[in-house]
Amino acid sequence: MTRDRHGAAVFAGWMLIGAAGALGVLTPFTIGPWLLVAVAVASIALALTVGGGPELTGLVAGAGVVPLYVAWLNRSGPGTICTPLDGGESCVDEWSPWPWLVVGLGLVVAGVLVYRSLRPRQVASVTAG
Repeated sequence: MTRDRHGAAVFAGWMLIGAAGALGVLTPFTIGPWLLVAVAVASIALALTVGGGPELTGLVAGAGVVPLYVAWLNRSGPGTICTPLDGGESCVDEWSPWPWLVVGLGLVVAGVLVYRSLRPRQVASVTAG
């Protein structure tokens, strides 16, 4: 695997761990504690396998995925949103998606930009011919 692909794969691994950690923090009374244990184990395993480096910024980018999903779920909000069904309707209260979207995009973009800025630069070799 080339250095760029290896770095991207490790970044994606840290991103997955960051997303699971954010989900664990946002769901403390359901699956959160179990997710946080899994995140701790996965973090230790990944750190021992590949170490740290700029790829660790994937944690930040991954943490932004969960707010983006919450923004998607609340895309019709804010307010009470009703959907017609056979023989009635189903109503649900939705939050404003905008704060979730801003936070999610901010974390994903920050994680990717910091990763790109910390990566070692590839030097192109030019041959005279």
